[in-house]
Amino acid sequence: MQLEIKTVEDSFSAYATRPLVVGDKLAYFVTHEAEGESYLMVTAKRPDGRVVKNIGDMAEGGQAVCFLEPSMYSVPGELQLRLTLFSGNSIVTVREIFVEVLESLK
Repeated sequence: MQLEIKTVEDSFSAYATRPLVVGDKLAYFVTHEAEGESYLMVTAKRPDGRVVKNIGDMAEGGQAVCFLEPSMYSVPGELQLRLTLFSGNSIVTVREIFVEVLESLK
Protein backbone atom coordinates (compact mmCIF):
# COMPACT_ATOMS: atom_id res chain seq x y z
CA MET A 1 0.00 0.00 0.00
CA GLN A 2 1.25 3.45 -0.84
CA LEU A 3 0.46 6.62 1.05
CA GLU A 4 0.36 9.65 -1.19
CA ILE A 5 1.29 12.98 0.35
CA LYS A 6 -0.06 15.84 -1.75
CA THR A 7 0.79 19.51 -1.57
CA VAL A 8 -2.69 20.93 -1.81
CA GLU A 9 -2.39 24.01 0.36
CA ASP A 10 -1.20 27.34 -1.00
CA SER A 11 0.91 28.11 2.05
CA PHE A 12 4.67 27.52 2.08
CA SER A 13 4.47 25.07 4.99
CA ALA A 14 1.92 22.35 5.63
CA TYR A 15 1.49 19.42 8.00
CA ALA A 16 0.77 15.96 6.66
CA THR A 17 -2.39 14.42 8.05
CA ARG A 18 -1.01 10.87 8.17
CA PRO A 19 2.23 9.62 9.71
CA LEU A 20 5.00 7.63 8.06
CA VAL A 21 6.29 4.42 9.67
CA VAL A 22 9.93 3.43 10.12
CA GLY A 23 10.72 0.26 8.19
CA ASP A 24 8.23 0.69 5.34
CA LYS A 25 10.12 0.27 2.06
CA LEU A 26 9.34 2.61 -0.85
CA ALA A 27 5.79 2.98 0.44
CA TYR A 28 5.46 6.77 0.33
CA PHE A 29 5.63 9.34 -2.41
CA VAL A 30 4.98 13.04 -2.94
CA THR A 31 3.19 14.57 -5.91
CA HIS A 32 2.98 18.13 -7.16
CA GLU A 33 1.15 19.63 -10.12
CA ALA A 34 3.62 20.25 -12.94
CA GLU A 35 3.74 21.25 -16.58
CA GLY A 36 6.15 20.31 -19.35
CA GLU A 37 9.55 18.86 -18.54
CA SER A 38 9.39 19.36 -14.78
CA TYR A 39 10.70 17.20 -11.97
CA LEU A 40 10.43 17.18 -8.20
CA MET A 41 13.32 17.02 -5.72
CA VAL A 42 12.63 16.13 -2.09
CA THR A 43 15.11 17.10 0.61
CA ALA A 44 14.36 15.46 3.96
CA LYS A 45 15.73 16.71 7.26
CA ARG A 46 15.34 13.90 9.75
CA PRO A 47 14.88 14.39 13.51
CA ASP A 48 18.55 13.45 14.05
CA GLY A 49 19.65 16.32 11.75
CA ARG A 50 20.76 14.17 8.79
CA VAL A 51 19.71 15.44 5.36
CA VAL A 52 18.72 13.01 2.57
CA LYS A 53 17.78 14.02 -1.01
CA ASN A 54 15.96 12.25 -3.81
CA ILE A 55 14.98 13.37 -7.32
CA GLY A 56 11.85 12.06 -9.02
CA ASP A 57 11.22 11.28 -12.67
CA MET A 58 10.08 13.79 -15.27
CA ALA A 59 6.46 14.82 -14.81
CA GLU A 60 3.78 12.90 -16.69
CA GLY A 61 0.11 13.71 -17.00
CA GLY A 62 0.47 17.02 -15.17
CA GLN A 63 1.99 15.44 -12.02
CA ALA A 64 5.58 15.34 -10.80
CA VAL A 65 6.19 12.36 -8.49
CA CYS A 66 9.07 11.59 -6.13
CA PHE A 67 9.29 8.49 -3.93
CA LEU A 68 10.65 8.97 -0.43
CA GLU A 69 13.78 6.93 0.20
CA PRO A 70 13.38 4.68 3.28
CA SER A 71 16.44 6.39 4.83
CA MET A 72 14.44 9.63 4.86
CA TYR A 73 12.00 8.25 7.42
CA SER A 74 14.21 5.79 9.30
CA VAL A 75 14.26 7.90 12.49
CA PRO A 76 11.07 8.49 14.53
CA GLY A 77 10.00 12.07 15.25
CA GLU A 78 9.12 15.11 13.14
CA LEU A 79 10.43 14.94 9.57
CA GLN A 80 10.81 18.10 7.49
CA LEU A 81 10.38 17.58 3.75
CA ARG A 82 11.37 20.39 1.40
CA LEU A 83 9.81 19.97 -2.04
CA THR A 84 11.46 21.79 -4.92
CA LEU A 85 9.80 21.70 -8.33
CA PHE A 86 12.19 22.34 -11.24
CA SER A 87 11.51 23.11 -14.88
CA GLY A 88 14.83 22.60 -16.63
CA ASN A 89 17.39 24.27 -14.35
CA SER A 90 14.91 26.82 -12.96
CA ILE A 91 13.05 26.48 -9.67
CA VAL A 92 9.30 26.79 -10.18
CA THR A 93 8.20 26.50 -6.54
CA VAL A 94 9.36 25.38 -3.10
CA ARG A 95 7.17 24.00 -0.32
CA GLU A 96 7.69 22.34 3.07
CA ILE A 97 5.73 19.50 4.59
CA PHE A 98 6.16 18.36 8.18
CA VAL A 99 5.40 14.70 8.79
CA GLU A 100 5.35 12.63 11.98
CA VAL A 101 7.42 9.44 11.68
CA LEU A 102 6.32 6.58 13.96
CA GLU A 103 8.54 3.73 15.22
CA SER A 104 5.70 1.29 14.52
CA LEU A 105 1.93 1.02 14.37
CA LYS A 106 1.61 -0.56 17.83
